[in-house]
Amino acid sequence: MSERSRPEAADEAFAAELVSASKAERARDGAKARALAAVLPELSVATAHDSPHVMPSRTGLYGGVIGALLLAACVFLGVNVKHHDDVEAAASAIHAAELAMQQARTERLLAELRRQTAEVAALQAAVQNAKDDAARAAAMVALAEATQKAADTKASVNKVQSRAGAGAGAGAAKARAACNCTPGDPLCSCIP
Repeated sequence: MSERSRPEAADEAFAAELVSASKAERARDGAKARALAAVLPELSVATAHDSPHVMPSRTGLYGGVIGALLLAACVFLGVNVKHHDDVEAAASAIHAAELAMQQARTERLLAELRRQTAEVAALQAAVQNAKDDAARAAAMVALAEATQKAADTKASVNKVQSRAGAGAGAGAAKARAACNCTPGDPLCSCIP
């Protein structure tokens, strides 16, 4: 047998002593317990060293989730604002179309009123220039009909103009109306 170096022999002797001691001792107090006691400090150092790497990944995960939620909230808000703007644009387009129709109707009625007024003036001249009573009577009947048509047209013009003015004035009146409700009143309709 070759001569072994002194450290190897000491290691073999120590290992043999551990084995014999572990056989003699109970399992929880034996070599396993001493081995665990020797390894646990190293494991705690390794765990303490690894723990800073665990937290940033959790923080990164939480940050990613919060970022995704914020992104979703921003997208929802953007879509909601876009929808609100589209609804307002459609309402203003409808209002402009209604105003244009009322304006066209008013202009048409005013043109007809001018034509009827000219016809009334012509019939008044015909009544004054009539040569006999039969022509004068016929001109007076035509004048009465033309005057009635002109009055009806003038009433229609006033009605259309008052609707157009009331439509514009109603929006302004709603905007200027003061809120007389007590703060916190759940039945108040003027508090937004």
